Amino acid sequence: MLHRMDIQELNELMLQCKQMINLKGGLGRVFQVGQSVTIDKPRFIGMTGKIEKVNQKKCKVWIDGSTWNVPHSMLIAA
Repeated sequence: MLHRMDIQELNELMLQCKQMINLKGGLGRVFQVGQSVTIDKPRFIGMTGKIEKVNQKKCKVWIDGSTWNVPHSMLIAA
């Protein structure tokens, strides 16, 4: 069925799919390089870092001269 659609119809379908994903809770947390974050752990209370690299499950976060590999679930956008 998709191979019979023209480009405009496919673009409309893609937009509808993206809207449905957002309505259902999105694709999870989205982080970007350079974004300021805090880490949800007692050791890092009050510290803010910057994301250096975003991987599939973890981000490399620069905090006070050190780079930490932190799971997405422990990051909070600052």
